[in-house]
Amino acid sequence: MIDAVGDDDGTGIGRFVRARRRDAGLTQQALAGLAGVSVATIRDLEQGRTRRPRTALVDRLAVALGVARGQIYGQKPAARRDRGLWLGVLGPVTAARDGRALDLGEPRQRGLLGLLALSAGASVHRSVLVDAFWGQSPPAAAVNLIQAYVGRLRRVLDPDHAPRDGSGVVVSGGTSYRLHVDTEQLDWLEFRRQLAVAAHPDFDVVVRCEAYEQALQQWRGDPLADVDVLRGHPAIAAAAREWGAAVAGYAEAAFQAGLPDRVLPYLWQWTSKDPLHEKAHAMLMLALAGTGQQAAALDVFADVRDRLDAQLGVRPGAELCEAQVRVLRQEASGGPATTVAVQAPPVPHQLPAPVRRFVGRDEQLAALNEVLDSVPGGPGPAIAAITGTAGIGKSTLALHWAHEMTDRFPDGQLYVNLRGYDPGGAPLEPAAAIRGFLDGLGLPDERVPRDPHAQAARYRSLIAGRRMLVVLDNARDSQQARPLLPGATGAMVVITSRSELTGLAVGEGAETIDLPLLGETESLRLLANHLGSDWVARHADSAGELVRLCDRLPLALSIIGARAAAHPDSAATVLMEQLRDARGRLDVLTAGEASSDLRAVLGCSYGYLSATAARLFRLLSIHPGPEVSAPAAASLAGAPSGVALEELTRAHLVIEQRPGRYALHDLLRVYASEQARQCDDAGEREAVVDRVLDHYLHTAHAAALLQEPPRDPLALPEPAIGVRTEPLTGDEHASAWFDTEHAVLMRCVALAARTDRTRHAWQLSWTLMTAFSRSGHWSDLATALSLALDAADQAGDLTGQAWAHRFLGRVRTLQGEYEAALGHLHQALELFGRLGDAAGQAAVHVGLIRECERRGRHQAALDHAKRALELQRAAGYRVGETIALNNVGWCYVRLGQYTEALSWCREALAAQQAIGYRPGEAYTWDTLGYAHHHLQQFDEATWCYRQALDLYRLFDDRYEQAATLARLGDTHAAAGDEKAARSRWHQALDLLDELHHPDGDRLRDKLRRVTARV
Repeated sequence: MIDAVGDDDGTGIGRFVRARRRDAGLTQQALAGLAGVSVATIRDLEQGRTRRPRTALVDRLAVALGVARGQIYGQKPAARRDRGLWLGVLGPVTAARDGRALDLGEPRQRGLLGLLALSAGASVHRSVLVDAFWGQSPPAAAVNLIQAYVGRLRRVLDPDHAPRDGSGVVVSGGTSYRLHVDTEQLDWLEFRRQLAVAAHPDFDVVVRCEAYEQALQQWRGDPLADVDVLRGHPAIAAAAREWGAAVAGYAEAAFQAGLPDRVLPYLWQWTSKDPLHEKAHAMLMLALAGTGQQAAALDVFADVRDRLDAQLGVRPGAELCEAQVRVLRQEASGGPATTVAVQAPPVPHQLPAPVRRFVGRDEQLAALNEVLDSVPGGPGPAIAAITGTAGIGKSTLALHWAHEMTDRFPDGQLYVNLRGYDPGGAPLEPAAAIRGFLDGLGLPDERVPRDPHAQAARYRSLIAGRRMLVVLDNARDSQQARPLLPGATGAMVVITSRSELTGLAVGEGAETIDLPLLGETESLRLLANHLGSDWVARHADSAGELVRLCDRLPLALSIIGARAAAHPDSAATVLMEQLRDARGRLDVLTAGEASSDLRAVLGCSYGYLSATAARLFRLLSIHPGPEVSAPAAASLAGAPSGVALEELTRAHLVIEQRPGRYALHDLLRVYASEQARQCDDAGEREAVVDRVLDHYLHTAHAAALLQEPPRDPLALPEPAIGVRTEPLTGDEHASAWFDTEHAVLMRCVALAARTDRTRHAWQLSWTLMTAFSRSGHWSDLATALSLALDAADQAGDLTGQAWAHRFLGRVRTLQGEYEAALGHLHQALELFGRLGDAAGQAAVHVGLIRECERRGRHQAALDHAKRALELQRAAGYRVGETIALNNVGWCYVRLGQYTEALSWCREALAAQQAIGYRPGEAYTWDTLGYAHHHLQQFDEATWCYRQALDLYRLFDDRYEQAATLARLGDTHAAAGDEKAARSRWHQALDLLDELHHPDGDRLRDKLRRVTARV
């Protein structure tokens, strides 16, 4: 209360009220409405003309100012959801921090958060949670699972807070848990706070209606709607009952205020949820009659009467019967014995003309139709947010769909261009947009309130209960669009924006429709709309190239089509030549106006970026693509870049292809490159290339060593300052990283070779050997190694030449190009000899073993194996020594000396197990299996082969799996089990065919012969 702020004559209280009113952003008229007093009373008090104001007046002002701080007339509660933590349980369980959605994990984990939220402020015992999730048959680990859910929720909801009992968002107290949030963080608490305002008897009835509206807007569906395991839980049922009570309270207030239309959508929803609830149906009848729909009201009575009779065998109660009588007597507008005069409101048609030559977008049109179909069922407006990069066709889609669906909006269509990214001016203020809507809704000037907040409330009142479409085109962000959303209506809102509008998706349940580039077929159709189908058919290659050069961006295709339309044959050829020059491509993509100049359109989005995000956008054009991870982007910039990446993603200047993976489409890359050349000097751009290549080289090197831990590492120089490598743990993680970055690594090798960074080129190729060999990407390996070899030759780098020749020898062997492989191996041997690199020479001898074998020169192969062993021991390379021991064993096998082979292989296996070299173990087990097979020890052979297979599968080495499966099949066949043999051979053949390996043909011939014999 205001009880210690001034002297007895009231001037102190007046100054206090004036200061607090202004802090809350209220006019005297708005405060008077909140407090239920006259404007003159407020004016007199603030000017000191009221001496010793009555206590009741002071109390009402205190409560009203408190309501203002709760933002009934100011910023809606939903707007706060873009800042800090926001939790939603009135519908699917959601969470967001600073407007960005958080991953809440599996259903039971989300359900735990939901139950704590519905009991916010109170402790929930662990046993209650166990019973809710598993009933009478909980698993033995139920308590541990609950603790794990709590731990994960803490990390997601409060990542920067060190969890301690008694603090944080999820608070532990012994065996109980409690959610510690306030009304600005949880929709359930905000719902209850607004209900408290709505129930306050001293407030004006219109203010109470507004509070009910705000309360019910918190609901996005049934509480915890996406947690099926909790369906029917008592806490959810209790919350649903509170929703029904709120609708009833709103209906009573709306009847008193003469605004029955505002509550109609909620009453329809209530009766749909509970088709036998008599109070709900009685209120629906009165609301319908109050809006002039007496016949519909009587239909509701007839329907519920029939249901009560059919399902319960009872007649309508007194409340329903009284409602029927009031409808028949036309006494249903809110007060007794009153009649409503209904005047048809004007029907606005503000949509601009649709864009001609619309093509495709079937998936997005279907998504808009789905949102439209949800209009009758929800308490608030159905919202579709069409988002995407500049020139992608957002407005075109919105207007095309809107014109197709005008018959579904019989009460009219409102449209405004919010100019969020207009090259010609500043974004439109929401207040100006609302004023335009009031004009469209036919409100006379003399009835338009002066206060902008009152205008917004009037706009929501006028549109309430009407089937209308509101198109908010070119919105800058959620903050610009949110004040223009209707309240509880049967309306639909379509918003277009280059921003993500995450705040609307989280806070208002907007359905986000992200617009991709056109498909190739759609792009050709758009081009044909300008140049004619015949021209596209006759010049298929040229049309395809135009589509590629325009990057399938609708604006670019439309510009080119329009420029070439008059003389398609000659103009298209000239334009295509100009487009091929990447640096001048944007010069071609202009039609003479800012709105149809791609550079200007992109420049408007770029101009809104912060300095950090703008710099990152420019530097991303230097990354070789096609995607960049967050750590790679940080290395690119030489500084943390998470916030900048989020900003670029929200602005649709980069695309988050997958979680944590970002890309620029080609025309954006061209524009970013232009800006980089203008804003960043050559030295900075060169430093970016160094950081990018260092990022991938050092990360790939670490990953290669994880795949083969004992592998002798490269002597890499320290990475450039600012480089951040990706943290990898274990072989599986390393393999997944290589799979993810495959295309990027190939482009990095090409970039290194093209920019004379020879060391990066051959060392990157070195890191790819294990990963690419396992997955059978031999062609890509050969390409990378050839680029590295050319770069090393030009730079005179003998070490790079030696390694490239050595690995090319291995790859050409795997590809079946044996003569080329032999040439590379001999050059590698000569180069390693000149360098005095014993381990390198030994590795080449291993490659020569394979070539000798293929020629049947098994004694020469043994000589190479023993020479490799000598060299590895001389170099002190323990891993290489164990490989050489197995190779000697293998050569003895091929010479038919199986007992001797077993001796060498057992020594190799013991050494490999001692140092943990598991890839080597796999090879040695395979050799042991082969030796046992030829000693007629089939059970021992089978066991050894299976050990090898387990390891090869662990490494996902498909070629070696195939080779071992083929030999295991031979063992089964020798043991007389041809069914098992054929099974193993077929498994091997599937792998070889998947790898397109020539050995598949030999195995296929073997299977044909066996099948024919059977």
